[in-house]
Amino acid sequence: MPKIAKIFTKTILFALVANLIIGNSAFGQIAQRGGSTNAISTTTSITIAKPTGVVSGDVMIANIAQGGNNNTAASLSGWTIVDGRSLGSGGANRYGTVLYRVADGTEGANFIFTLGAGVDAASGSVIAFSGVNATGGVKADGSAGGPFDVDPGTLNLEGNASTIATALGITTVSANAAVIMLSAAAGNNPTWSSWTSTSPGGLTELYDNPNGSNTKSSVGAAWAIKATGGATGNGTASLSPGERNGSILIALKPNPSATLSPSGTRYILVGGSVSLTATAANYSGSGNYTYTWTAAGATIPGANPNNIAASSDSKSLTYAAAGTYTVRVTIARSGSATLLTNITTVIVAPVPAVPNMWASSSNGTQISGYTVVNGIYINGPTNIFAPTFPGTTTGGTTTAAIGKNDQGGPLDGYFYWLPNTAGNGGVVEVFAATSTGTDHTRIGSVDVNGSNTSNLGFVRLGMGPDGNGWILAGDATNLYLAKFMSNGVNPVTITTVPLILSGGFISTFQNGDVCVLGNNNLYALANDGSGLTQIFIGSLNNPTVTLTKKWDLVDQSNVPFTGSVNGVAFDAIGSLYITTAVGLYFIDQATINGPAGTVQCTLIDPETGLQDLGSAWFPTGSTLPVTLVNFLGSYDKQKTTLMWETENMMNFSHFEIERSTTAGNFASVGIKNPQGNGMSRTQYQYVDDLSGVNGSTFYYRLKMVDIDGHFKYSNVLVIRKDKKTTDLVVNPNPVMSGVNKATANFTTSTSGKINFNVIDMSGKVVLTQQNSVSPGNNSVTINNLDRLQSGIYMLQLHDGETRTTAKFYIVH
Repeated sequence: MPKIAKIFTKTILFALVANLIIGNSAFGQIAQRGGSTNAISTTTSITIAKPTGVVSGDVMIANIAQGGNNNTAASLSGWTIVDGRSLGSGGANRYGTVLYRVADGTEGANFIFTLGAGVDAASGSVIAFSGVNATGGVKADGSAGGPFDVDPGTLNLEGNASTIATALGITTVSANAAVIMLSAAAGNNPTWSSWTSTSPGGLTELYDNPNGSNTKSSVGAAWAIKATGGATGNGTASLSPGERNGSILIALKPNPSATLSPSGTRYILVGGSVSLTATAANYSGSGNYTYTWTAAGATIPGANPNNIAASSDSKSLTYAAAGTYTVRVTIARSGSATLLTNITTVIVAPVPAVPNMWASSSNGTQISGYTVVNGIYINGPTNIFAPTFPGTTTGGTTTAAIGKNDQGGPLDGYFYWLPNTAGNGGVVEVFAATSTGTDHTRIGSVDVNGSNTSNLGFVRLGMGPDGNGWILAGDATNLYLAKFMSNGVNPVTITTVPLILSGGFISTFQNGDVCVLGNNNLYALANDGSGLTQIFIGSLNNPTVTLTKKWDLVDQSNVPFTGSVNGVAFDAIGSLYITTAVGLYFIDQATINGPAGTVQCTLIDPETGLQDLGSAWFPTGSTLPVTLVNFLGSYDKQKTTLMWETENMMNFSHFEIERSTTAGNFASVGIKNPQGNGMSRTQYQYVDDLSGVNGSTFYYRLKMVDIDGHFKYSNVLVIRKDKKTTDLVVNPNPVMSGVNKATANFTTSTSGKINFNVIDMSGKVVLTQQNSVSPGNNSVTINNLDRLQSGIYMLQLHDGETRTTAKFYIVH
C-alpha cells in the first residue's frame, strides 16, 4: 500500500516554460529602469542623458553637486527640487541639489540642467524607477499627489574632511517601498562605498560619479527595497578622501500589487492538494477585499468569490486528474481598480506504477525499488533481490554501492554492485545481474591504488548515460577514479582515470556516493562522519577529471547536515535525492544560498538500513544549479512586456535587454540590475515601448553580464504586433512513458498549416507532424510519443513566420 499520507508538495525544480499573462500591477515591485546616466561639467550647465528604456509613469531622480563660488540650486523646467543646500563652509559656495520628474513621454533624450553662475566643476547623475505609484504618495513638500512614500526631508550636512556621509532616517508607510540614499560632496573628488541603513540594511550602489577632471564635485547613490513599512534609521556611506558632503534618504511609493504565492510551478500527484495565498499590498480603497479564484480543474474550498476584511486569502486546491493547470486570483476593493495576481502553474502527475529509483536497503542485504516524483515520496523500498558475490576474492556479504544502466530502457537495465568489504588493499570487484536480479556474475576487478596497499574506506559506484560505470574510491589520503563500459553480465575491463580535487579535502570522503547526469557531469556526495557533507561536480568528458566543491549540505534550519550519507541519485527530471542512516532525503535547489555555498535537504521517507542509492535516469540537466529559469514575452497596446525569472545568480553584474528587427544586429534597449541576494528565485519585468519603432516583428534576448565582464545570452524571443498563435500548452504534462498521444492546446488568429516539432534537450528533432488549424482555440493531437524515452522535451509550433514552444516531460 503506498504511503500516500507521506505525500507532500515541493516546488518543481526544473521550471516549465509557463504562459504567464501580466495583469494590472501583477507584481508591483519597484525596479530600476535601465542604468544610471552620469555626467561631469566645468561650465554653468550640465547635460545628463535620460536612462535607457524610460516610459511614461517612471520616476526619475537627479543628483547634482556643484563646485565653485555659487549658492544656487541646479534647475530645469519640468523637474521639481526635492532639496538643495550649500555644502561649503560659509554658505557661499559648493551646492548640492536633488530633483525629480515623472516621465510623461514629452522629455527628450537629454536633460540640460542650469547651474550657478560661479560653477567651475559639477557632477550629476540621473536614475529612473518603474513600478512607482507616481501620484498616490506625497510630493517633495509633503503634500498629497506625488511619488514619495513619506516626506523626503532635507539634505543632512557633514563638515570639512568628513569620511562619513549621513542621511537622517525616515519612516516609510508602504510595504516594498524603494529606499534611496543620495549623496553629494563639494570637493576633493571623493569616491563612495559601504552604503547601509538600519532597515532595510545594506544598500546596493547605483552610481559613484566623481568629477575626474576637477577636485570639486562628486555624487553617489544606493538603494534597497524595504519589505515592510517603518523606520529606516540613518543611512550612511563612506567617502575617500574625506570631504564636506550632504545626504538625503527618500522613499518611493510602490504601485498597488497583487501576488499569488508560491509563484512559478508547483508539482503534485493526482488527488493531492496545493496551498496558495493571494495577497494585496498597498491597495487603496475602503471596506472588504473580494478574492475571486480562477483555477480550472481544481476543487476550491470555501466561498469563491470570498469577501473578507483581510488583505490575503489562502486556499488549498485539490486536483483529481493529471494535467497542467493554472491558478490566478482577481482582487477587488471599493474605490480602487481591480488587481490581478501572477499565475501559478500546477503540474498534476499520475502516480507512477513502477519504481524509478533503486536502493541498497536492509543494511546492504537487499536491492530494492523506490518510487518518487520530484520530491514527492510514493512508496518503497520494495525488495527485488538479495545481491550475492560469486567468485569474490575480497569477500563481502553486503553492498553499499549500486548502479543501474539503461540498456533496453531504465526499467530493463542491468544492476551493478560492489561488495562492502574492509582490508581490501585497494582492490575493487564489480558484480552484475539482470533487471530482475538473476544471473549474478563477477564481471571484473581493479586495484585502484596500485602498489599502495592502503585499505579503501570509501568505495562508491555510479552509472553514466553512455553505459560507463564510474567507481570513486578513497583511503582518506588519496582519492581514485576508475571506469568500465558495462556489457550486461559479461566481463569488462576496468581502468583508472586521473582525478583532481578542487575546493575540498580528500578526508571528507568517508561516506557518500556518485551519480551522473545526461551531459556526463559527475555529482559526488561526500561526508566526513563529523557533520560536514558536501556536493562536488566534475565533467567526465575530460581526460583528467576535476571534482570541484559546490555546496555544503544543511538542514531546513540551515544548520550543517549531520547525517551519515550513503547514496545519491537523480530522478527523470533532474531532482536530487540522498540516502542516510535515517531515510531518504530530497535536495531542494530553491534553497541554494550562493554566498554561503549551501543547499538544504528535507527528509521525505524515514527508513533505517538504507545504504546506496541509484537510478537509470540520465536527465540532460540538473536542478542544481539554475540561473535563468525562464524568459517570456507578450505584446499589447504598442508595448512589449518581457518577463524572466532567475535564481543562483552568483557574481552577477546586470542584464542588458537587446532588441532586433532582423534576428541579427541586436542593440541594447535597456539595463536591469540584479535584485535581492541573487540566490532566491526573483522575477524581473521590462516594458519596451514600440509606439515609435517601425516594424511588425521584433526579436529580444538577454545579455547576462558577470562582474568580471564575461557574459552569455539567453534564448531569443520573437514578438509580433499581429501575432498569429499564442498560449501553447501540452496536456497531460508530464506524459507517462509508453503513452502514444498528448494534446497541444493553443489559439490562432488565422487558418492554415501548422508544423509541430518535438525536440530533445540536445536540440535534436525527434518527431514532426503537420496539421491544419482554424481561427480561434485549437486542440491538436501530438502522436507517436510512445517512441520517446523518459526525459525533458520541447514542443515547437511553427506557423511559417513565428515559433512558439512549450516544455513537457515524459516519465515512467
